[in-house]
Amino acid sequence: MIKAVQLCLQLKEDSVCTAGIPCFSFVFLNAGTAQRTPENPLGREDREYIRKANIVTTRACLLWLLCTVRYVYFFIEQPQSSRLFIFPYLAHVVNQLRRFMGVYKSFLYLGLSSSKCRPKCVIFHE
Repeated sequence: MIKAVQLCLQLKEDSVCTAGIPCFSFVFLNAGTAQRTPENPLGREDREYIRKANIVTTRACLLWLLCTVRYVYFFIEQPQSSRLFIFPYLAHVVNQLRRFMGVYKSFLYLGLSSSKCRPKCVIFHE
C-alpha cells in the first residue's frame, strides 16, 4: 500500500490512474460462494480470498480519494455482472464524490477478448 500511495503522489494533475480490482469474488458466477448481497455486501469473510478482495477494494477506495484531491482521474474496471458497486466503502466514496463532481459508470465491450461473445465491461470513473 505504501508503494501505491507513493506512486499516486507522483502522478501529475489531469493524469489517469486505473484500478483493476480482482473481480472473482464480485462477479455473478461466484455469487453462490461469495454470498455478496445488498444486505451482506462484504460476503463470506470466513473465506480468505473474499477477505483479501475486501481489503484490496478498501485500499483502492483510499487511493481513489487520494487521486481525487490531487486532481488525478481514477478509473475502476469491472465486469458488468460485478457486485463491486454495492461494496459499502466504494458506495460511500462515490456518494461523497458525487456531491462535488461528476462520477460516471460507463459500459464498453472488450474488443480484444478472444471469445466469440465479447464480454461487457464496466468502467467507473470521475
